[in-house]
Amino acid sequence: MSEIWALSMTETAAAIRAGRLSSREVVTAALERIAATDPVANAFESVYNDALDAASAADAARSSGEDLGPLHGVPVALKSNHDVAGYPTTSGVAAFANLPPAQETSPVGDRLRESGAIIIGVTRMPSGGFRWSTESDEFGVTRNPWDPTVTAGASSGGAAVAVAVGAVPLAMGNDIGGSIRYPSTTNGVMGLRPTVNRVPNWLLAQPGLGAPNAARSYCVDGPIARTVDDLRVSFDIIGRPDPRDPDAADYNLPYDREAKPRIGVVRPEKGNFSLPNTPEVDGALDDAVAALSDQGYQVAEVSVPQMIEAAGLWFQLAVAELDASGYSDYMRQFAGSSGAAVWEYVLAVTRESFGEQSLGDAYAALQRRSLLRRQVSEFMVDYPVLLCAASGEPPFPLGADAESLDRCIELIGHQWAAIGLPTLALPVVGLGTKTRPGQAPLGVQVIGRAFADHQALDVAEALAQARPIATPIDPRPLA
Repeated sequence: MSEIWALSMTETAAAIRAGRLSSREVVTAALERIAATDPVANAFESVYNDALDAASAADAARSSGEDLGPLHGVPVALKSNHDVAGYPTTSGVAAFANLPPAQETSPVGDRLRESGAIIIGVTRMPSGGFRWSTESDEFGVTRNPWDPTVTAGASSGGAAVAVAVGAVPLAMGNDIGGSIRYPSTTNGVMGLRPTVNRVPNWLLAQPGLGAPNAARSYCVDGPIARTVDDLRVSFDIIGRPDPRDPDAADYNLPYDREAKPRIGVVRPEKGNFSLPNTPEVDGALDDAVAALSDQGYQVAEVSVPQMIEAAGLWFQLAVAELDASGYSDYMRQFAGSSGAAVWEYVLAVTRESFGEQSLGDAYAALQRRSLLRRQVSEFMVDYPVLLCAASGEPPFPLGADAESLDRCIELIGHQWAAIGLPTLALPVVGLGTKTRPGQAPLGVQVIGRAFADHQALDVAEALAQARPIATPIDPRPLA
């Protein structure tokens, strides 16, 4: 048997169920792997000291013949903006470690525990959560294990790094503008941003107020793993209903699993919120197209201008609402100088593009969003799956997102799909597909129809099998 920590989630669960491994052995291996990798990787904010006790309880349950859940005894990680009962929810802000502990666990955490999983800790995110690199003035840098000089992505950077180095086989993230997909591809693993409202969540909820519409309409919790099968199994688990989210729908769009869907390839042109892919990124996308074509998929270049327009609506709706709801003050107070700088750049882009927003402007933008969603839904009758680059440029040097307004605008142009797709509420799988010697991987996004998450996963699996990236890896030492 290979190293315990190198097993996938489903392999680990099967070994525990069959008695080839105990949960205590698995959790011990995970804790040892964290201790070995985190001095460089810096993926974890907190590791829970009750994880071994939970593992012993899981082993006792198996020995006594109790019914076992699909992830019985498997260690998993949540993100530091997920509530875990008994622990403060920090969202990457050091000062929040002194807050009262959460009284309840978030819906995804509850579903994972019901399946038998053991929450081993929570992973790093940039303070406040709004930037494209998991860096903080307070905790330093979460390092990309392939190249420690470039971004590990954000805001679920700690989750993706933890999976890439083998600390855990599954970590949960959330995504409002690329925060699952970008870290997953940049670290050579894979992550699913599910259809909005497919997975119950209460992210950013405030006592007595609930969550901002931007969080409810754009943000979704999703899994990060090393195999598509692990994404599929964990998605089915976390997608179960929860009464705390009345909008969540436990529904999968039917489709013919035996038929290969037509795939449309989307490449951006220069626009207000988009820039063409760099040649290296286009080459990686070409390689992914070839891999799917070789497996019998019909793949064609298509134009979907609504996807680029959707990026602009993301600023007009999500950013403007967060600003109006007090998020700007929050970022200025708690995100540190670099995190606050990124937010100010994003605000500047929003105000330059749309000016001061009235209530009428917001309603008009919501109407436009509804129209774009309908138009893309109709287009995807002929092309049920779309394919585009994960980012229009390779992973950027650390700190570049906070470097200047001009650099941030360039980055936004290359992140058009990461930003625009949440506006359309579609499911997206981000996965690394192409390694580069001494550099971080490149990857693609596989986009499905609303509630056809499993069809997007099927295509991602075909691509992952044709262009596998071997993980976990040891983090590359700092120079």
